[in-house]
Amino acid sequence: MLKPVRGVDRGAYENFASMCVLDYPKYEIVFAVGEADDPIIQALQRDFQETQRRLIVGVEQLGACNKTNNLCRLAREARYELLVMNDSDVRVVKDYLRAVTAPFRDAKVGVVTAFSAASPIADSLRSWMPWVFPPRAHPEHHPRRIPGDA
Repeated sequence: MLKPVRGVDRGAYENFASMCVLDYPKYEIVFAVGEADDPIIQALQRDFQETQRRLIVGVEQLGACNKTNNLCRLAREARYELLVMNDSDVRVVKDYLRAVTAPFRDAKVGVVTAFSAASPIADSLRSWMPWVFPPRAHPEHHPRRIPGDA
């Protein structure tokens, strides 16, 4: 799992922690950070010692986009064949890796994408802004009809 980290998003520790307790046989989280003493990463190292993870500090500037530079370096550093990338504002459920890697059982599949489910904040906004926050599509959630939806 490749995690480019820049600054601290709201809920970053909880989001990263959700990646550390996945129901998946063997995986690694590789973080790209600007500073080795990033407080969130230090807390994860303390709290989730059994999770296989590495920290990459300092990334070569290949282009103008720092996130792309981070992902290029992370992809080179990855130890496993399947690469899963998501941002620091993503929090996952325990079966996340099983769900996103399952389609690769089909040899014709080369890329998989997964949409994020809405947060409780989006749930509260959904009632007055349904065009911005549509019903959830994740199988663990049951989409709700919004008045005016077809």
